[in-house]
Amino acid sequence: MKIDNGATASGGSVDQRTNEYLPYPDIANEPSVPNPQGSQYPEFLVKEVMPAVAQRYRIDSGAANTGIAGSSYGGLAALYAVIHRPGIFGRLFLESTPTFMANGKIMEEAERLHLWPARVHIGIGTKETPEEKLNQAAVPAVQRLKAVILKNSPGSKVDVQVGDGDTHDAAAWGRRLPKALQFLWPRG
Repeated sequence: MKIDNGATASGGSVDQRTNEYLPYPDIANEPSVPNPQGSQYPEFLVKEVMPAVAQRYRIDSGAANTGIAGSSYGGLAALYAVIHRPGIFGRLFLESTPTFMANGKIMEEAERLHLWPARVHIGIGTKETPEEKLNQAAVPAVQRLKAVILKNSPGSKVDVQVGDGDTHDAAAWGRRLPKALQFLWPRG
């Protein structure tokens, strides 16, 4: 099941998507959304979406059979959900996730988590933004997240894909998707 973002829904705006996904205010990067509601996202997933899926489809439950994924702000929302609902998700797929938002607050929270999903994929491009300073920080930020996960949860496996020249778009995420899925859900 895919949860559409507000920017692609009929009549949705980027501010609506930002409001739904960002867990913390970020006046420096998103001044038009001073009170985002993304901190409610984990509860929405666990109490509304997951029960609705289980009611409609025959599924295997438990963390080993449950994954969460997101790109861009959706990746930030997925990461936040894993941190705030530890043990629910056994797979985490992050693409072009802006961990720098709100002065890196998500990384502060990530450093305190000791129950990470069994498998984590993190993808990033080297040309995510026109701002070269952010591009130069992107790969080190992903490597830092990987190090935090492995330090705090040594049994977890982490796959990092860096797309040389990849930009912040669905085409780049799609190129990394097959390898990510093979890593997250290996056969056998």
